[in-house]
Amino acid sequence: MLTKREDLIEAAYETFYKYGFTASGVEQIIKEAGVSKRTLYKHFESKDALIDEVINHYLAQFQDFVQTEFSKVSLSAKEKILFVFDIVKKWNKKNKHHGCLVSNAITELSEGDKKILK
Repeated sequence: MLTKREDLIEAAYETFYKYGFTASGVEQIIKEAGVSKRTLYKHFESKDALIDEVINHYLAQFQDFVQTEFSKVSLSAKEKILFVFDIVKKWNKKNKHHGCLVSNAITELSEGDKKILK
């Protein structure tokens, strides 16, 4: 069972991925997470802090996935480079993604608050 904080991160992840960072409002996220606005701000000081945590969550999941996939094979250096493309394809198919959340953040938020992208 997920904690309220984890519910918020998962709901925000799905919402940001589907609608974008700027188009996704706090009201939409709390509705998806099934929590109050007070609960959101108890765990995250701002929407920017939530965005930062969602990106970190996404990157951690992706890193774990990559490490798991590499642990299943024994490849030469050249094969490893090419295997990365297979991993990304498998990741996107597994998660029904059509792009990278981090790339979306860089594109969408690059003109805004730079501290999120550090």
